Amino acid sequence: MALTEWCRQHRVERKLVGVCRLSCDDPRYMRLLTELIDGFKIIDYFDEYPFGERDDGRQRIIILKGTGQADTIAAYLEVANDQHDGRIQLYSNEAPERSRNFDGLNFPIGTAAARPLLARYGLERAMFPQTRR
Repeated sequence: MALTEWCRQHRVERKLVGVCRLSCDDPRYMRLLTELIDGFKIIDYFDEYPFGERDDGRQRIIILKGTGQADTIAAYLEVANDQHDGRIQLYSNEAPERSRNFDGLNFPIGTAAARPLLARYGLERAMFPQTRR
């Protein structure tokens, strides 16, 4: 897949920033998986080997950041069904930094790129439950 190769270029490592699991029937999740979304590059595709009855193979990659000529940071969402639920994963290639507000690592650019879109679909708190704005 082209995007997988794009995000795994030599010396570029994608990092999992956050994961959100929801029911496949959750309307917020289904809208993010199926609706037209203006302002982002979207790649819709079907997995030819779905997990089970609830997985129709539909998957989506939403590129949040990283397609501009001067961009050095990439961030994207992978939206897909798995065996039991819907899964939204946020990836970034940025170097993690320590945050004063929370324990652990923080990816401020990837997180900031994802927040507006996730908030539009009512999924910001599902992806980032521990954060305060």
